[in-house]
Amino acid sequence: MNKRNFITLILLVYTISVIAQNSVFQELALFTTTTSTSQEITTTPTQVTFDSIINITEGVNIEIPLIKETSYYHNGSKRFVRYYQENTPFGTWSYFSPNGQLKHSINNFKKYYVVNTYFTNNNIQKTRKYKNKQKNVISPCKEEQYYPNGSMFGYGNMAPKKVINHTEMLEEGKWQFFHPNGLIESKGKFVSGKKDGLWIYYNKKGTKREVVRFKNGNIISQKTINNPLLKQSNNSSL
Repeated sequence: MNKRNFITLILLVYTISVIAQNSVFQELALFTTTTSTSQEITTTPTQVTFDSIINITEGVNIEIPLIKETSYYHNGSKRFVRYYQENTPFGTWSYFSPNGQLKHSINNFKKYYVVNTYFTNNNIQKTRKYKNKQKNVISPCKEEQYYPNGSMFGYGNMAPKKVINHTEMLEEGKWQFFHPNGLIESKGKFVSGKKDGLWIYYNKKGTKREVVRFKNGNIISQKTINNPLLKQSNNSSL
């Protein structure tokens, strides 16, 4: 692949990523509005029916009458399923790709709402939690990331950052990452999506192995931790 084609490919991937993120933002903006007009809940082809779900609140099952809005792709597969209670967004909204794969969902809880994105095996890939008072979707939030098998990959805070002519959500503040076995892999701080300050790294047994200091994403110092017990264990296995 020549340099020109490579640059074109990178720009294409970046554009798709921005479009996908903006799409979620638009849907979340609709989800967090107090009411929705008939124009907002009309998409072609769309089927609107009266339905009900069972909502479990503090151990009590409650049947709630809802309007269920189901939109379809032209191939007949579901595009999204959204619920309204008296024209107010309610419950869980689910969005699908044309092949039927669950892409993301938006869930409403008492004190916060959650956006989930999914792997192709339907396990959660990423979860973002926004406080209910944050009506602007370009807002700081908590994020959790997962491996495809469902184990935790990392968690921390996200914050909006102006990039060229749009806004991106970037890592901000303290973060922790984990090995697939669940033990901590690293921890440190981000500033506008770049590692900053002291970061500590651990091996798969949970033992500290390296200390690295970053500034604006660049390494300025690095120290490997010599662990006698780890060295002895490695020698005994030879």
